[in-house]
Amino acid sequence: MYKVLIRPLIISDAQISFKWRNDPKIWELTGSKPKQEITLEIEHDWIKKAIADKTTKRFAILVDDVYVGNIQLTDIIEYDTAQYHVFIGDRNYWGKGIAKLATNQILYYAKVVLGLKNIFLKVRKENFSAIKVYKKNGFKIVNEKEDWIKMNCDISQLETTTASVFVMVYNHEKYIAECLEGILMQKCNFNFDIVVGEDCSTDKSREILLEYQNRYPGKFKLLLHETNIGAANNQMEVFKNCKGKYIAMCEGDDYWIDPLKLQKQVDFLEANEDYVLIHSDIFLKNSSGENIKSARNTISKIIRWPKNNDYNVVKYLVKGNYIMTLTVLITKNALFKALNKITENDNEIATIDYTIFLELSKLGKIHYQQEKTAVYRILPNSASNNTDLDARLSYIESTINISRFYNQKFTVGICKLYFDRVQLSAQLYEFAKRGLVIKCISTFYRGIKSDKLNILRLKNYYYFIVLIVSKIK
Repeated sequence: MYKVLIRPLIISDAQISFKWRNDPKIWELTGSKPKQEITLEIEHDWIKKAIADKTTKRFAILVDDVYVGNIQLTDIIEYDTAQYHVFIGDRNYWGKGIAKLATNQILYYAKVVLGLKNIFLKVRKENFSAIKVYKKNGFKIVNEKEDWIKMNCDISQLETTTASVFVMVYNHEKYIAECLEGILMQKCNFNFDIVVGEDCSTDKSREILLEYQNRYPGKFKLLLHETNIGAANNQMEVFKNCKGKYIAMCEGDDYWIDPLKLQKQVDFLEANEDYVLIHSDIFLKNSSGENIKSARNTISKIIRWPKNNDYNVVKYLVKGNYIMTLTVLITKNALFKALNKITENDNEIATIDYTIFLELSKLGKIHYQQEKTAVYRILPNSASNNTDLDARLSYIESTINISRFYNQKFTVGICKLYFDRVQLSAQLYEFAKRGLVIKCISTFYRGIKSDKLNILRLKNYYYFIVLIVSKIK
């Protein structure tokens, strides 16, 4: 498995590519064989001129960060057409599917960034392996001459990527590079794109995103909103622009650590069509990058997951969301069915991810991958970890309402005692927020006495405990 990327050609690439120009094996099936020995100086000058030519876009092909070939668009007519060329100069990478992956990326760039409509190429008739690759990427034969074949690719009919990675960004300047590097490091035998909704950040998030798109142009579709449209609207815009068969999610302040995350998850869903979602475990870190020890750090501590019994998850999900969004891969068809089932009122909730997962649990099976594939940052102003008591309470109440709604909708049959407990927990937050120490103590005492609160879960009543301790001092 390889990490394949294309990046703009640079002058220093001449130190490697001039050797390829003198390898007759590379050029035996093309019409562009050099007529003289190519020196480093000649190659250097050629790349310099090629980069300056405004009618061309020339890129290096990288395999696991090693420069192995060139791919380019020439004779570009703006918003219309261009001619395509590719060669793998390092013969160690022939026959490994590199050209196909690189071709998909340059065609994606032609469509999404340049807005071209048609790409054509010319290939020698006897170059059967190249013709096979071109056909796999959507090129069709339109003309044949004695020695040559002309092929066209209608960009509007370009096959979608296997997976789209959903990313939402707002003021993530400190973290977004790590997020993107974790996605770009993925080693796959298929192509994926990265769809980013940037919601008019006030920091340098947008500049960083544009820099990455320029560096790796075949991977990014940037949705750069001119005004702040809010998290819910931004989320829906990103979803609408994810065209892959599968959709992965990673917000701009989190990141992946497993370079095979996408490959393993796609392989699972491809082999198990009755599953609609796969997710995994995480590491937790704070905003400074320090590890956090927490019960949520290992999903197996949240639930006793029955082996080989992934499908009956509703009864677990109704009690609380244990699926970490940054680890999921979802089938697109099921995702949009779930979104359609969410009413307008449900869209006003603080955590739409939880609602999506609940709806998905009724559309197909959900698989837990027992590996840590990502890092989730605990930030002070996130919805679920806000230091502001009003925001925190709003999030808790929203989660309780979702839990109640789906318990009834899916007739799961969670007992009334459970909801009494979570409701009293929210009440304690409310009294703590208002500084009502006596009410906090009496409510907690009555809850324990009636078994509506569990003394063993004291850590969940964080604000209540902080308030009492502060008053005692």
